[in-house]
Amino acid sequence: MVRLVLLFALIILSSKCIAQIKPAFLTEHNKKWVDSVFHSLTLDQKIGQLLLPRGNYSGKPHDVATLKSWVKEYHIGGIVFFASNPTQQALLTNELQTIASTPLLIGQDLEWGVGMRLDSTDRFPYAVSLGAMNAHEELIEEMGQEVARQCRRIGVHINYAPVMDVNNNPNNPVINFRSFGADKDKVTAKGLAYMKGMQSMHLLCTAKHFPGHGDTDVDSHHALPLIMHDKKRLTEIELYPFKKLIDHGISGIMTAHLDIPALEPAKGLASTFSLAIISKLLKQDMKFQGLTFTDAMEMEGAVKNYPKGEAMVRALLAGNDVLETFTNVPESVAAIKEAILKGRIPINLLDEKVKKVLMAKSWVGLDRYQPIIIDDLVADLNSVKADVLNHKMVEKSITCLKNESNILPAKDLTKKYAVISLESEEKSVFYDMVSNYVPAVYYHIPKNAPDSVVQKVLASTKDYDMVLATAHFIDIRASKKYGLTTENSKILAALAKKENVVLTILGNPFILGKIPELSVCKSLIMGYQQSVYTEKIAAQMIFGSISPEGQLPVTINADFPLGMGTTWSKLDRLSYGVPELAGVDRVQLIKGIDSIVGIGLKEKAFPGAMVQVAKDGKVIFSKAYGFHTYEAAALNNENILKTEGSAYTFIDDAMDNPSSLTTTLRPAQNKSIPKGKLQKHHLFDLASVSKITTSTLAIMQLMGENKFDPNAKWSNYYPAFKNTNKSDLIMKDLLAHKAGLKAWIPFWKNAIDTIATMKKALSIHPELENQCIVKVKNQDFLNDYLVRRPQKKFNTWPRFLPKIRSGKKCLPQRPEHGRAAYFLKCPRKTIRLR
Repeated sequence: MVRLVLLFALIILSSKCIAQIKPAFLTEHNKKWVDSVFHSLTLDQKIGQLLLPRGNYSGKPHDVATLKSWVKEYHIGGIVFFASNPTQQALLTNELQTIASTPLLIGQDLEWGVGMRLDSTDRFPYAVSLGAMNAHEELIEEMGQEVARQCRRIGVHINYAPVMDVNNNPNNPVINFRSFGADKDKVTAKGLAYMKGMQSMHLLCTAKHFPGHGDTDVDSHHALPLIMHDKKRLTEIELYPFKKLIDHGISGIMTAHLDIPALEPAKGLASTFSLAIISKLLKQDMKFQGLTFTDAMEMEGAVKNYPKGEAMVRALLAGNDVLETFTNVPESVAAIKEAILKGRIPINLLDEKVKKVLMAKSWVGLDRYQPIIIDDLVADLNSVKADVLNHKMVEKSITCLKNESNILPAKDLTKKYAVISLESEEKSVFYDMVSNYVPAVYYHIPKNAPDSVVQKVLASTKDYDMVLATAHFIDIRASKKYGLTTENSKILAALAKKENVVLTILGNPFILGKIPELSVCKSLIMGYQQSVYTEKIAAQMIFGSISPEGQLPVTINADFPLGMGTTWSKLDRLSYGVPELAGVDRVQLIKGIDSIVGIGLKEKAFPGAMVQVAKDGKVIFSKAYGFHTYEAAALNNENILKTEGSAYTFIDDAMDNPSSLTTTLRPAQNKSIPKGKLQKHHLFDLASVSKITTSTLAIMQLMGENKFDPNAKWSNYYPAFKNTNKSDLIMKDLLAHKAGLKAWIPFWKNAIDTIATMKKALSIHPELENQCIVKVKNQDFLNDYLVRRPQKKFNTWPRFLPKIRSGKKCLPQRPEHGRAAYFLKCPRKTIRLR
């Protein structure tokens, strides 16, 4: 009996452990507000709550008048925005929310952060890059939290992410780099982490594209993809990630426009309009209770075969709750209303959907709506946390695919190195980072470079010990061939064949399948995308300050299979990153250093300075201040405390915009550098460096051993100064250059070989006569130098002359005939030089 009770208890406990979690908005909402708003809605207003039409087209201005009419006349439930400026979008959102009778849900595709759609804002790595990370899902969850924070800051309530498609087709033109990869378990783990992060901040998110868009070779923006897998395969692969996220309480699912005969027998019927797929499979069999969103209802693959407004009615009847991204609002409202009045859409079905929408609005805070604060908006959308996460995730994702010659990491820094940057800006960030390790020669091959330039570069680099070649491909999309052209493909093929080349590809990994010669490359690194982070970290990885951890998240072909990747042990070398990676707050660090250096420049303690800070083996701060000379600084009148700009140029790399990509994502650069402005690569004299590299470190070591007290007197450590006017000087004052000593003594002037120098020295120290003897082989030389032109330097004078003061005059005398000697006739004695 006891055993049966225990068994029953275990069954109950285990059932609780695997029990499905409801979407939070279904239970954590303001019921009073939801009921009040619901009972106040007319039929037209209820219909409007299910509609989220397109707010704009990427790169084009918002049609404000039309949007206002949709809000006022058709009572739309929200807007889906596309590419824009964050301030413009925020101002428009505030304006539309003001005139809405029920607060609007704002949705946006922000798969890799707000930078996917909004200029001058943060962005995170593409999903394929995150898929290359071996675990580290905690970083993705943190990313989800930060994306959600930024979404809420800009007034966005729905992020159409994460992409849960298992990308097992390398020819997929639309999912491609947007998927976490080809391994269903890794796709699930990473998507689940992203979901948890976003929903923890009360942001609605949607797993897409249900029931799975990974194994297609057709873009559903233009045609209807056909998936021929049987139900068993679909359940095991395509549906698997969606089921896991549903079990963990995903708030939304986005349905795809796909033709899947195994799930929907009606020929050519898109899954969006399939009762069997949406209502039966998703809602009944998989028990999804959250909001079901359609994919864009203007995509040709879905709607081209339906008369006006009919696609909207069919999508609701299939089980979708929210219809999004379309522009035919009047005809959509008319068609849905007609279907309700004729009984095609039951009123209780409409009410159920409307209540869920209102619950979601309450959960995201629209029951206590506050307008977006415009002040500091762009600054708040560029966060320290995002920067730190980008560094961490890129470090974990970059993959060394090949190291057959074992030349990586580069250990010998005395070898001859060259850098080739293909299609980068004139001077690449990659090269700048390489320059921190070796004095490499730089070669730049711009986009569409003539063959003569290419051949010259290839010929010039053949004799280097190691050539670090980097391909910078900003275009990530399959429709643009990932940025590949006939010309740059030939260059990559040629570089891949060279034994002394380490090739780094900063672009879409599916490039690997487009250039056969890459399979024979001896040293190959995949960075997954072009960014400042990938450039910096790939260079550090080559020199061993960071170990590669990434693994290829997709199968390209037989030469580049899923999971490919090699590693090596980290070398004892400095790496470069941001202060937070070493546990230091950047705001305080930068503020403190800028303040100290600023005072020094203002007080003219120095005209310029270079400050570099390293902690735990990582350089976390490096900045040049001021000018080479005080004169240049005075002429420039520069604000010395001005921080470096962080504005970014915009890349519209979303899949729905056919426009070409023309720029890279990097901080805006000021090309005009004032003459004499100190730069980080400028050289300092040895005295400036020795204070830091020897004296300072020695003092630090002595203090650590309790052998030095900065408050002690100088004479305590140098007894020779006791009973002198230097005895009571304090060591910390000496170190800070404020002890009152003369700032500079020009000893060099006393070492110039002239008659005046000799005269002064010997008038003070006549006992040095016998030490001041110089052999002269050329008598005429002495005659010329000392008799005819005695004012000129006498280069053979000894180097050690003592300190001198003015003395009596010595007159030069002509030497005796035939003797190599010369005499100085002085009042007290004659001095002979021989």
